[in-house]
Amino acid sequence: MATDNKQTDPVIVEHHDDVAVVRLNRPASRNVLAAEIKAQLETRIPALMQDDAVRCLVITGTEEA
Repeated sequence: MATDNKQTDPVIVEHHDDVAVVRLNRPASRNVLAAEIKAQLETRIPALMQDDAVRCLVITGTEEA
């Protein structure tokens, strides 16, 4: 499983076999879709959709939010 920096990154991407999990990581703001998160989603999701190793994409929040 590859992960991004869970401490500072507002959007974390985890790979579990052929499933990509996109986790919103702004619990203090309840993961509101602010400009920073929107910009990252606009970059990361299309890249994941082009990845032949990804068969399923899950978008979720952190445990706190």
